[in-house]
Amino acid sequence: MNAEKKEQLWILGKLAAIAACTMLYAWGGMEYKVLRRFVAPAIAVLTMMGYTRSWKTLVQYPIWCATLSMGYGADSLIGKITRRGVFGLSNGASSSTNEILINRKWSIIIFQLLLLPALYITFGVLNPFGSARIEETVMGLFMFGLPILTARRQK
Repeated sequence: MNAEKKEQLWILGKLAAIAACTMLYAWGGMEYKVLRRFVAPAIAVLTMMGYTRSWKTLVQYPIWCATLSMGYGADSLIGKITRRGVFGLSNGASSSTNEILINRKWSIIIFQLLLLPALYITFGVLNPFGSARIEETVMGLFMFGLPILTARRQK
């Protein structure tokens, strides 16, 4: 099997892990908060560790658990914007831990730091989907998708 086919199979495995983490994140928004706060990050970090072969990836787990345990609900509009912005920025930073420690791809880090707060504010305050289930699934996809897809071994 040539290198490109092997890489495509690795990507398929990553997509399966992303799907699992995304669904656990969304499910944990309804009930069983442990799925969102601890199980989804564990799967993500173990998947990333499998691709990076670096123990440094394990550092991301407690950071992710801490930021995913933050509250982001509020009653007033300014409260919703502020809390969701802080939640998104915190999770943008925590989901970039692997990039910061291993890959040092600053463009991806900056993208994650800008994207997640914007998504959490837009989707959480305006909810263009009309469904909290779709909203949380999309946010989970962005939370776990980029970190897992960009995980790779150091050369």
